[in-house]
Amino acid sequence: MSKGRRGMYRPLNAYLAQLPADQAAVCLPLAEIEALLATPLSASARTNHSFWSSSSVALRNWRRSGFSGRLDQASGAVTFTRTPWP
Repeated sequence: MSKGRRGMYRPLNAYLAQLPADQAAVCLPLAEIEALLATPLSASARTNHSFWSSSSVALRNWRRSGFSGRLDQASGAVTFTRTPWP
């Protein structure tokens, strides 16, 4: 990741962190994610399911915060679900 892109997902992480602890999931349209980030998402983020679930970006960001992500290309949205601790 280039130096200018470091921290790009901080606003999304902050949004997820402020959700009530009893909220199990949230569905965010890609446009809303872009608004939170104040920058367009990459083509990979728009089309690659693993970007949101198991990529290095996911592991360094929302996965670390206890959320898994699932892209629904048909609706153009990502559902973030709290992942239980093992």
